[in-house]
Amino acid sequence: MREIADRVLKDVLSKSIELTGEFIDEHEFEKQIWQINRENACDVKRRGEAAMKETHYWPIIKQRAEMMAPLPASSGKKTGLTAQEKYTARRLGMALGYGRSKDSILKARSYLKLLSDLREAGVTLLLLYQTREFKTYFLRHPNDLTTVLSWHRHLHPRLHQLSLRTIAQAEGDFSGRCDLEDRDILHRLRIPQGLCWRDDLSDWGDLAERDRYLAEQSIQAVSGKSNAHVLRYSPKGATDGNKSIYVSMVPYEGISAKRTVGSKPPSTKLLALSPLASISPGDFLSVFPGRLQYTDTMPAGAIHVSVPGLWLDRSEVKGKFH
Repeated sequence: MREIADRVLKDVLSKSIELTGEFIDEHEFEKQIWQINRENACDVKRRGEAAMKETHYWPIIKQRAEMMAPLPASSGKKTGLTAQEKYTARRLGMALGYGRSKDSILKARSYLKLLSDLREAGVTLLLLYQTREFKTYFLRHPNDLTTVLSWHRHLHPRLHQLSLRTIAQAEGDFSGRCDLEDRDILHRLRIPQGLCWRDDLSDWGDLAERDRYLAEQSIQAVSGKSNAHVLRYSPKGATDGNKSIYVSMVPYEGISAKRTVGSKPPSTKLLALSPLASISPGDFLSVFPGRLQYTDTMPAGAIHVSVPGLWLDRSEVKGKFH
């Protein structure tokens, strides 16, 4: 056994040897960054696989129990489970690390059954994106199936959008155009032909205006990095600093405040921005898309920036936060 343990330890320690050599050029460093991002993505995938695997344990418990000879009935509160199911659930729960106390075993048993019921009801993304708080709550309230199903009805479309944004941004696409794959959202936006939808685009429309601005003004950009870099790491360089990925466009029915031409009533099919995660003061929420202009006259559809004469023209480029 000691020899086996030594071999395992040696194998683990050898994994870091590749990091002890000297870098030949910057490409070696970039390769390490790519490898780290890939390993992080694999970790997320493994956690998702483990979460879904847990939903299959209750059927395994029942199948194993059906193969066993009858056991003496246990005393205590009636649960509708056979003694064989309780025994099998106890062994599997302990193997999964839920604990050995009677209370822990009861909670684990009910929780595993809840996960199985949710999977059979078609709940997938909610289980894939579950947090530790989700697990803690439902270990204490394992009979709240109705509650979780109501969450599923409201959150599944938003979680689907989140999964698309996560995949797109992992590939370096921060345009937000994946949100437009939802036909209902696309229909409600009524994007005019020729308009560019880019959450990540805020550049100069005229290079001559840019040069004049740099010559006349001393205020510099908050970051000299590209918008894609800022959106991935935020201006402060935090990998989880950009909270816009959690903000979804949610369809709803209401009264529009927009003016209409003629007697045609405004549409009641509207959109609202809603976050899936907590947003706090000071959190970074993307960039405002548009074309920068430096002129004394306000362009149509532009908003004023903090510098006199500097405008963000939104007539040709729009995004989620418009």
